[in-house]
Amino acid sequence: MRILEPWGRRRHLRLGAAALVAIVLGWPPVVAQDRHASEAELSAVRKEIKQLQDKIARETTRRDEGARALRTAEVEIAAATRKLAEVRGDLKAESSARRDLTRETDRANRALAAEKDALAQIAEAAGLA
Repeated sequence: MRILEPWGRRRHLRLGAAALVAIVLGWPPVVAQDRHASEAELSAVRKEIKQLQDKIARETTRRDEGARALRTAEVEIAAATRKLAEVRGDLKAESSARRDLTRETDRANRALAAEKDALAQIAEAAGLA
C-alpha cells in the first residue's frame, strides 16, 4: 500500500468532497426527472384508460341500440308471421267457401236444366212449342 503525502491526502479529500457535492447536487434533478417521467407515464396511462372507457361506453351504447333494433325487428317479424297465418287461414276459408259455392251452383244449374227440360217436354206435349 502506498502512503500518501499530506498534500495527496488533501487532494483525495477535495476530490471525494467534490464528488460527494456533485452527487448530492446532481441527485435531486435526477429524482425530479424520474418523478416527472413517472408522472408523465402515469398521465399517459390514465389517458389511455379514459380512452378505453369511452370506447367501451360507445360500444356498449351501440350494442344496446343494436339489441333494441333486433328486438323491434323480432317483434315486427312475429306480428307479420301472425298476420300471415291469419291471411292464410282466411284464404283457406275463402277457398273452401268457393268450393262449396261452386258445388251449390253446379247443383242449382243441374236442377235448373232439369226443370227447363221438364218444361220443354210439357210444352211440347201441350203443343205449345
